[in-house]
Amino acid sequence: MNRTTARTVRFTKPFVLPGVEGEQPAGTYEVEIDEVVLPGPSFPVFRRVETRITVPFATMGASGHQTVPISLDALEAALARDAAGDLPAAIDTRNGE
Repeated sequence: MNRTTARTVRFTKPFVLPGVEGEQPAGTYEVEIDEVVLPGPSFPVFRRVETRITVPFATMGASGHQTVPISLDALEAALARDAAGDLPAAIDTRNGE
């Protein structure tokens, strides 16, 4: 059994995320989290396997939206920086996520 949960997040300032090209504008974004059930317990236990965010893009005169895999930890850190008023450049990309 697998499940996907959707969540809406809001950034009040432009932000950057590892794995997402360029600075993203402030706004509301859809996030999807895929989880799989772990075998064994008599009750469902889920493990996160992928997190994705839908971001706008514009290239060669075309525009639209694309869904990009991201680290949930990086997303939560970016949301915390946004709430604290930190600049997008404050992101730590040393761990490669």
